Amino acid sequence: MHMMKAIWYTTAFFLLLTMFSCESGSYDLPDNTIGIDPTEDVDALNQSLLMKGHYYDTDMPEPTNLPGPVFSQTQSAIELSEGTDMFVPFTINDLGPAKVCAVYVKVLDALGHWEIPVQNEPQTNNFFFEVSIPRFVKTNQFKLVYTAKVCYDGGSFIMKHDTVETVVSPTVDCGDSLRGKGIGLTIKRYNLGDQKGKVNFTFYTGNIPDRIDIRVGQDFVYSTGTVLKRGRYPHCKSNGFVASGNLTRSGTFNYDPAVSKEVVLYVTGNCGNGNTQWNFNMECPEP
Repeated sequence: MHMMKAIWYTTAFFLLLTMFSCESGSYDLPDNTIGIDPTEDVDALNQSLLMKGHYYDTDMPEPTNLPGPVFSQTQSAIELSEGTDMFVPFTINDLGPAKVCAVYVKVLDALGHWEIPVQNEPQTNNFFFEVSIPRFVKTNQFKLVYTAKVCYDGGSFIMKHDTVETVVSPTVDCGDSLRGKGIGLTIKRYNLGDQKGKVNFTFYTGNIPDRIDIRVGQDFVYSTGTVLKRGRYPHCKSNGFVASGNLTRSGTFNYDPAVSKEVVLYVTGNCGNGNTQWNFNMECPEP
């Protein structure tokens, strides 16, 4: 059923897009003009999420009613551009010899759920899972619910559910300024156009530390901390959280649209402090 519904939504989306764009001289519709509204159809949104795992038409497993490990550090809110890969970080203390063997995920109030693998930083209790929001999901907000299955010799333990307020917002054009306030993690795609050149950017993180990372294609090209390897993301215990005070910092990177047009900004707010504030501006490429 899930597969048939997913095919139906995708087919309908592209049929509608074709109706408006197949004639000569027609215009292209923005990605958020048609598609799934997160506030109106949570079941369609839940099934359209792109994850490496299995979807089940049943509710998520309930937490085990016994003492056990708990989430110690999580991000309570994430804002991301439509069509962008999102990662949800969390930390679990007191795992001991046990391991996290699966993560269960769903959109709040949806009927089904996903079972997906979890990834972690080597030799740490810092974990994350990945979710992609399709471009045909309209800009709006919803709540993502997740929990972890902890496995040990002789059994398993379902942790208490956690919730992430998720905000889907438009892609940002170069030259436009971004302001963050209170959002724990921001993932924004930038449109830098077709001009090859050097890209200048500036940012201000105020008195509460934040970490800044920029990815071009599959590779990170800038960070206020250790530059991340492919497939890795910043988490609450990463280095590189900086408080600029009243100072504005700056940086540059090279942009070549022939190599990749995907430019993504990651701002990791100070975990556990919802008062973070920051500004960021990325200029258009200079030849």
